[in-house]
Amino acid sequence: MPERARRVDGAQEQCGADVAKICNFARGLRFIKAGDPRDVSVEQKIPVTEEQMFYMILSLHLIGAAIWTGGHIILALTVLPRALAARDPGILTRFEQGFERVGMPALFVQVASGLWLAHDLEPDYGLWFSFSDVLVTGVAVKLMLLAVTVMFAINARFRVIPSLSAETLPLMAWHIRAVTVLSVLFVMTGAFLRTGGF
Repeated sequence: MPERARRVDGAQEQCGADVAKICNFARGLRFIKAGDPRDVSVEQKIPVTEEQMFYMILSLHLIGAAIWTGGHIILALTVLPRALAARDPGILTRFEQGFERVGMPALFVQVASGLWLAHDLEPDYGLWFSFSDVLVTGVAVKLMLLAVTVMFAINARFRVIPSLSAETLPLMAWHIRAVTVLSVLFVMTGAFLRTGGF
């Protein structure tokens, strides 16, 4: 009996220790969710490293680029030819209405993450247009491409689209082709910044 009692007591102690570990882990999860530093010790905090942050931002940037650039390639190579052949601007507007729901947020994510990545490459904003080396030159090129894209988008949104018809369809086609080329150049410039080019 004494031997059995000792085994039971030992099992209870081990069980209590395991329960304490689970409770501590649960408090750690609650800290991560609620953000209350009183719920967990400093050793249990899970900080995000610079490498992890860079990976997450770069992933968002690439997803945004895939949506924006891929959508415009589809628009330019498949939707636009059908609209021109049929002289039907409705084909374009129907595609644009659906694409804008994901395309514009993707562009916003691309711009925001791109600025963060540019700052990671060169923290001094004043040097972004200095063209002093390959990296800042690439940053300057991407910013100029962004400015030209915005100009085309504003012109299309407020001048071309409101009066879009079969007669103005060719003008809209040039806007689409231009933005598609710019979006591809965005991707190529970003790849150059990360790989060093050819």
